[in-house]
Amino acid sequence: MNPIRSPLFLSVLILFTGCMNTVKTDLGPLLTDHTLGSKDAKITIEVYSDYQCPGCAYFEQNVFPLIRSHLIDTGKVKYIYHDFPIHRDVWLAAESTYCAGDQQKYWEMGSLLFQHIENQTPSALKEYAKQLNLNEDTFLTCLNGRKYKAYVEQLYQQGVEKGITATPSIFINGNLIKSDTVPSYDDIQNMIDSLNL
Repeated sequence: MNPIRSPLFLSVLILFTGCMNTVKTDLGPLLTDHTLGSKDAKITIEVYSDYQCPGCAYFEQNVFPLIRSHLIDTGKVKYIYHDFPIHRDVWLAAESTYCAGDQQKYWEMGSLLFQHIENQTPSALKEYAKQLNLNEDTFLTCLNGRKYKAYVEQLYQQGVEKGITATPSIFINGNLIKSDTVPSYDDIQNMIDSLNL
């Protein structure tokens, strides 16, 4: 019998394809859950980042506060953070932000991770959850069960398909800010100005 036409092969193929479609179907709503700013803003800033990337930590601690005060809090932009975990051992940390998000502490967990890019072990993640006053049992059930593993994998693949090769990568209305260093607030403001919106 041709193995490609065998009932077992076809069953596995259908099952595998179904799982892939399920993951992709779940991707859309999650992407819109964790945004900042006005959903009706004409400008969308998308950041592809890695929680163990020093440049990403610099951006988070030095550029993002200016974006937040001048652009997000004033309703001028919608801000979306995309995980692009280049370092394989950062995947669990990325998953932890979504587990924290289940308790409305997504952004707070991400901020803690950027403050501790060299300490994101499972025990450290548990400690950060305590600092955020999360329900520990709920958080650990989510994290240990790898609830968001498939989702983070899809985010990574999405970045690959978009051509992301480095972090942080910053897009404004789909346009990549090209810079040899971490984009500054001035770089972001200059691109926004160039859109003439």
